[in-house]
Amino acid sequence: MEIRVTLSHYPWRIIRTTLLLCAASLLIALFVLSASFIYLDSQHKNYRSQTTTLLSLKKNIEKVERDTEILNRFLPQLEQLKRENLIGSGDRLSWIEALQEGARQLKLHELEYRIEEGKPYTPPDPLTMGDYQIFSSAMYLKMQLYHASDLITLLAALSNNAKGLLDVDRCTLRRLRSEQSLAKNASLIRSAVEPRINAECHLRWLTLKYDDTLMREPTL
Repeated sequence: MEIRVTLSHYPWRIIRTTLLLCAASLLIALFVLSASFIYLDSQHKNYRSQTTTLLSLKKNIEKVERDTEILNRFLPQLEQLKRENLIGSGDRLSWIEALQEGARQLKLHELEYRIEEGKPYTPPDPLTMGDYQIFSSAMYLKMQLYHASDLITLLAALSNNAKGLLDVDRCTLRRLRSEQSLAKNASLIRSAVEPRINAECHLRWLTLKYDDTLMREPTL
């Protein structure tokens, strides 16, 4: 008995539908898989970004803690510097009053002085000043003395009585007349009618000022 099956009897419609469904399922699976990879990559980038932000925030918090510790440690010294007028523009009135009082005690007949505006100053050995900068206010003195030791006494009075940090740059002494025999008694030198030495000095009053140009915006 011979059985013949023709192609027309195959369920092509069902097979085609099944293949189309399989192809559609495969495309959907590929789309979902691709979307999953994109989502995972996005989440990974987001995780790395958040991790970087957290690390940066942690570093900033640690820096704030260190700065707070340093501030608490050095705040008393900072307040002391403010009281001594080492921070700011300087107490010029204090400098002048101390100078005049020293000259009065030494009974100097002639004293000229000039104080210039403060300017940024770089010391011979540079220092790490952080957000502060050193300023120097030049003071020029011209006076007539009875004895060379008067200059030392006057500078000591300035340093001890005036508010600020005094730096002596240079002083020049010149005799006004020929030296006579020196009196053994210092009081005799004080009793001299006329001064014997002309002195000129260049001094610096050093102060600290906060440098606004070093301000930084906080970063998170």
